[in-house]
Amino acid sequence: MWFYNRLFVCVFIMSFCGLVNAQIDTSIYKDWMIGPFEKEPEGINPILGPNFDSKFYCPLERKEVRWESRAIIGGAVVVKDNQIFMIYQGEDDSRGYNLHTHGSPSIMRLGLAVSSDGINFTRRSPVLYPQDDLFLDKEGGGCEIPRLVESPDGGYVLLYDGCSRLPD
Repeated sequence: MWFYNRLFVCVFIMSFCGLVNAQIDTSIYKDWMIGPFEKEPEGINPILGPNFDSKFYCPLERKEVRWESRAIIGGAVVVKDNQIFMIYQGEDDSRGYNLHTHGSPSIMRLGLAVSSDGINFTRRSPVLYPQDDLFLDKEGGGCEIPRLVESPDGGYVLLYDGCSRLPD
């Protein structure tokens, strides 16, 4: 059962990323390979996109921000009790964009979206975000690139990258 749950999650994540091809010659696949994968019909991807209406009081900016208005990046997915839970990176648009700073100077936060069908998701406020605390120097620029795995005891472990704060 453990293997099949992981297999489903891998297939699910790969379909998010568009790493599939609808025109696959199945004769080239060996018995041990997983797949073939098929692309969903047009109009379904991306499943989650930026949300301009979603607001959050940022303890670092000390103001309300549209915390996922620039981009939604990198979903980490688990299935539990016939529901799909996705932790994703939301990026706000409060500070513009500058390629010379290696990307966005905006603060990134991790959000949670839940679905019963894998297409329609209900989003929640950020579940992990930088604060003025012990970790500020390590993740003041945001929490990004979530990874989510089930532990042997049935709990879940969330790993993420902390982004140092860029100078103002």
